[in-house]
Amino acid sequence: MSDYTAVLNNWLAVPGYFEQETYVLCGEIINDKRGRFLSRQLIRTSPIKMTDFPIHSLKVGDIVTTENSKYLLGDKAT
Repeated sequence: MSDYTAVLNNWLAVPGYFEQETYVLCGEIINDKRGRFLSRQLIRTSPIKMTDFPIHSLKVGDIVTTENSKYLLGDKAT
């Protein structure tokens, strides 16, 4: 069993809208195990929990946690 709900490719971290010093990820979702999104659909996550990683250190292979999901980070947007 994998430890994530979906893969997020071509992602960018952007400042969140609801709380100061929060970030969301925008990107292309792949393999959503809950079936919420179509493959390759562009999404914006809910605010990410930054207890494990400083925002500027996120990289391919990290697993990022939001309120209800865990995303495996694929390729970062260029």
